[in-house]
Order: sequence, then C-alpha cells, then structure tokens
Amino acid sequence: MREEDLRREIEDFFKSKLNEWKLDSFFDVGKTNVLTDFTIAPNENGKFQLYACFLQQDIAIYLKDKHVNLSGDVELFRADKIRIPFVIAEVKLAKNFDTHQLITYSAIASKIKTLFPDCIYFMLIKGKREFRRITLKRHAKSVEVFDDWDSQKEQVAEKIEKHIRQFASVKVEVRTKVNKALSDAEMLNALIALYQKEGKPVGSRAISDALGIADPDFGRGAVRAAMKRLVAEKKVIAVEGEGRFTLLYKPA
Repeated sequence: MREEDLRREIEDFFKSKLNEWKLDSFFDVGKTNVLTDFTIAPNENGKFQLYACFLQQDIAIYLKDKHVNLSGDVELFRADKIRIPFVIAEVKLAKNFDTHQLITYSAIASKIKTLFPDCIYFMLIKGKREFRRITLKRHAKSVEVFDDWDSQKEQVAEKIEKHIRQFASVKVEVRTKVNKALSDAEMLNALIALYQKEGKPVGSRAISDALGIADPDFGRGAVRAAMKRLVAEKKVIAVEGEGRFTLLYKPA
C-alpha cells in the first residue's frame, strides 16, 4: 500500500462518518491547503507585500462553503481561499515513519492552532508503530498520535464527532475595523430589538452578538463608542457603572 492509498481510504472513512452523523451538509473533507502563517517580503516589483502562507494537509475537515475574506493588500500564497478547519489528519505508513516527522508535524500543528484554535490535529499511522510515552511528550506536544489506525479508527471517529458537532451550526461572519464601519443606526436598531425582547438595559456584548460581530474586542469597543455618541445625542441612557444601555423612549 502507498501512503496516497491510505490517505484516500481514511478520507472515504471520514466522509462516510459525516454522512452517518448527518453532518455532511455542514462540513467537507479532503486534501487541502491550510493557512499556517503570514510573511512580509518584497514582491516582483520590489514592494513589500503581506503574504498569507499555506501548507497542504493530507486530510482536513472544514466548514462547507465558508471561508474567511481578508481585506487590504494581502496575497494568498498557494491557495485561492482561507478555509476554516476543525480537524486535520496527517497519515503515514509505519514503515516510513520516524520521530523526526513527529517533530516536524508538531511544529506545523502548533502554527495552525495559533490561527485556528478550534482545530484538532491527528497523526494517523497504519501498521502498528508503538512510541514510548516520553517520546510523545517530547516530540508531539501539538498532535494526537494514533499508532495503529486499523484498531483505533472508531476511537478517532468518536473524538471527531464530539468535536465538530458543536460547530455544525456556527455562524461564520468576520467583521473587522478594516472592512466594516459600524454605523450608529445599526447600533440603535440592535439596541431597540434587544430592548423589546429583554425589557431591560442591554450590554455591549449582547449588541455585538446581535450584529454578528465575530471579533469581541473590536466589537464591544465599537459598540461602546457608538453608544456614547447616541448618549450624547440623547437617544439612549447609559446605566452608570454597569456598562449597559437603555432607551430614552419606548419603541413603537
């Protein structure tokens, strides 16, 4: 057996599991390039360019038809889109595998998890290959190793289902200070809707969530800034000491 044959076997197994779990409408699985880091370097014209850099992964389970758009002057290097992975698996035949590969893939996994903290990374090995516990502790800090794929495949599947099910209905919408200017009207409309629903003062976190702002630090900061302007315009009242806001009037 070649490693590509093993990769296809495991990919087909994961696809069948996604179908069995009724999660195949949310996730795709296959070989794909995954964002690993950003690099600034001169381009062909001598101008410094920000590059989004990718590495090909044997198998990834990622959100179907969802990807992240970057604004500004960013070039995607070796990819056409930024997919959102929740599981990555590198597959190896035991006869071809050594501890140096553990070190390499653990380093790659660490870089990917810096950008995608909800992603888990597996090393799947076919043909029994046992490692000493201390070897895994030293060299595989960022990967979970299964050293006997044939006997452990259901265990791997169980871990994957438990992990990805929580993201099956996640709303993927990234808004940043760069590509989205949040208007006071948006804030006020969100506050009105939440005020009608809750009947009490509403905090900036709830307003951010209602607007679908994925970046909580920017989101709450933008909401607070807009609400301060609305307070100055006497359209809302700030609840002192609570970081919450209420309306000056009852919505019609």
